[in-house]
This record gives sequence, C-alpha cells and structure tokens, in this order.
Amino acid sequence: MVRGTKRTTGLGQDSAAVAFGRAVSQLRAKVGISQEELAFRSGSNRTYVSEIERGAKEPCLGTIRKLASSLGLEPSELLRLTEDLLAGR
Repeated sequence: MVRGTKRTTGLGQDSAAVAFGRAVSQLRAKVGISQEELAFRSGSNRTYVSEIERGAKEPCLGTIRKLASSLGLEPSELLRLTEDLLAGR
C-alpha cells in the first residue's frame, strides 16, 4: 500500500466505513424506519445517521452499540453483516 492512501475495495471511499453504512441502511430499511426515527432511537441526529450510511463518518463503539440496539440487534450482528458486505457475501 502506498503511504498516505486509504485501502479501498470496490465499495469506494474507506471500504469498512462504506460497508458499515450499507449494513445500517439495509437493516434500517428491513426494520421499516426512517433515518430520523433511527436517529431518535439511538440518541443521535438524522444528519449523522445519513453520514454514517454514506460511509462519510465512522461511528465510535458507543454509537455502534446504540445503533444496533435501536435496530433490535446485538452489535456483533451489525458488525457481522458489515464483514459479509466487505467479503462480497
């Protein structure tokens, strides 16, 4: 890897952040709630949820726990889906 560059895959941007955002977005849609509702349930704001879903922001562990709980999941389940997306599964 060239120094100073981010490792990416076909997902673009920082692949882990994009995959995590995609996982949150897919799960949110499956639960049937809006970004605004997910933000409310997780104690965040809609703009931040949008940035996470686009891979523009990388949430801290506490936020990951709150998002997972708001989606009715354990954090490990959310991270497992992220790993599956990174692996192309």
